[in-house]
Amino acid sequence: MSKEGKVISRNVVLALSIIIIILVALSGLSYYNFTSLINTKDAQISSLTSKVANLTNERNNLQNQLNSLNNEKTKLQEEINNLTNEKKALEDKITSLQNQITALQGEINELKAIINLQKQSSKRIRL
Repeated sequence: MSKEGKVISRNVVLALSIIIIILVALSGLSYYNFTSLINTKDAQISSLTSKVANLTNERNNLQNQLNSLNNEKTKLQEEINNLTNEKKALEDKITSLQNQITALQGEINELKAIINLQKQSSKRIRL
């Protein structure tokens, strides 16, 4: 081989070596970027998983509160119904008592009229 052929051959080997070094460096850089991306995504997944767990707990707590409030509401509605029934019964009793008072007042007026008649009658008899 001539001196020029050896120089070209050496230059080709040197160029190929540089290309291989660059490719290895780029491959390492890509691996680092990929690993960094995976670590970032793992951190995001962990954060989101934690948020989901917290929101699930909060939802469960709110659901328990809602159930408790619904139970209390049911009890209060039953109490309202009972009090409404008692009120109706008392109103009916008041109406009945008022009717009795009216009837007794009528009897009293009749008795007073009879007494007045008897007094007038006894005054006439004495006269």
